[in-house]
Amino acid sequence: MNQRSRFQNPLTLVLILALTPGLAGEDWIILGPKAMGMGGAGVASVRGGYGMYWNPATLAQPYLRKPTFHLEPVDPKKEPNKEPQKVSDTPFFDAEMHASANLAAVGGVLPRIALIGDLVERIDFNNLEQKLRNGQSLTEQEAQDVLKLLTEAVPGLEERGEGVIANAGAGMGARVWRLGFSALGLAYAGAVPVVDLEANLAVGNQGIGTITNNLPPAGQLSSASQAFAQTLANDPSLNITLDQAQRILFQAEQTGIDTSSSTFQSTLTDVLSATTTSSDVSQSFINNQSGARLRGILMKELAIGYGQPVFDWLALGVSLKAIHATTYFNPLVLEDLRSGSGQSLLEELIGKETRQDSMDIGIDAGVLLRPADWLVAGVAGKNLNRPRFDVNVGPDYVIEPQARAGLAMLPFDWLTLAADLDLFTNHSEALPGFKSQVLGGGAELNLLDALFIRAGASQNLRDPDEDVILHAGLGMRVWYFGLDAAVMLPASFSRLDKVANLADDLQNLENLPDRVGVSVMLGFDIPF
Repeated sequence: MNQRSRFQNPLTLVLILALTPGLAGEDWIILGPKAMGMGGAGVASVRGGYGMYWNPATLAQPYLRKPTFHLEPVDPKKEPNKEPQKVSDTPFFDAEMHASANLAAVGGVLPRIALIGDLVERIDFNNLEQKLRNGQSLTEQEAQDVLKLLTEAVPGLEERGEGVIANAGAGMGARVWRLGFSALGLAYAGAVPVVDLEANLAVGNQGIGTITNNLPPAGQLSSASQAFAQTLANDPSLNITLDQAQRILFQAEQTGIDTSSSTFQSTLTDVLSATTTSSDVSQSFINNQSGARLRGILMKELAIGYGQPVFDWLALGVSLKAIHATTYFNPLVLEDLRSGSGQSLLEELIGKETRQDSMDIGIDAGVLLRPADWLVAGVAGKNLNRPRFDVNVGPDYVIEPQARAGLAMLPFDWLTLAADLDLFTNHSEALPGFKSQVLGGGAELNLLDALFIRAGASQNLRDPDEDVILHAGLGMRVWYFGLDAAVMLPASFSRLDKVANLADDLQNLENLPDRVGVSVMLGFDIPF
């Protein structure tokens, strides 16, 4: 069987994906408020215009239950010989416009980024560089901030997989009979911390006195600090006296730094060594290359799909997508992280010199099983052909396949229960080192087909430290129109009122939850 004919079978595509667990892509974007409100479950429970996104097989079965019908009444006086007509209650056409966004911070990185931003702002790199060029010493506050920045805040970002990752989707989807059409914009973005502890660590080029001349005599030191001060003084390559070492360590203790930490001791030794040997202010920490690599992709997709019922209990589906992608890559250094520069950072990220445009196609496929009227199971695979896009720096941005299984139960007409599970571990291109495998589920309460109340929970099984995420949503139907919204937040989050001014103050990053999402949708369906 050749490659082309093999890809024409949706079930084969899903089975191929199931046999290649090493290929697993970005997080599955929780698109649409019904899925987001129900714990991120949509493979077996979402229908309508954007059902093709979750599982192309849903195009073969617009609703969970078998299609229902009613008899159209006939007036015997006007048409005495005409029999009542059987008319389907299943909409022949439906469409939705929707938007969703999710943000996740990995490894407690947001408070540390906020700390770095605050320290960089307080240090005032431009002013400090001028002082160092003039041979002026640091003030006590400047010494504390520099020690905090170089020996604690920056080294704390080294753990691989830490960072910020976001995804978003918006667009419209429509279904006509068994055909699906969609126009979507899907985006992934990541900020990967970069730690440079090899170069540009010096505090000026005037020697250790630049740090210590304005510092007061040391007070009572801990035993760890006292022992380390003696170690530093005994190192002839550092050219530092015991009094100078004690003054520096006393200031470190004043900022709350754990001076017994091996990371702190190693980093401070490197800083003092660089300060002793540096002959050029340009080699100072002001030009340190620690910061972040911003990487992302915006995909504009036009898709067409088809769903085919095979038996009453089985349906297959496939969709073909034409994808125009814009990739972004931009490295930022410490000085770029000053608070108040959020707009300029965004402009730099999406500037012409940092982006690359290219096109490829994508293939999605799915299977839907309905062994009973009240039970539906499904498996869906996305981007099975591994679409590949150009990047202005570094290797191509490859969208690896994703696979999800879903289950939906309808014990009553007014209640839907659903759950989804990523079949394999996802590995992010936007945030290298980040892993996810999400299990989520929830319930939908249908009140007279007019009001829909949704709730659920989800958990990243690959990060035991990540909080359980709670989901909630609400939907309303009036005539043929519907309006839905949903939100998701960590179970322990209680600081929603403290993030309103995030755009104005980088410090508010520390108040953001580790993962947050929101989704809205406007839709309509027309029965024939």
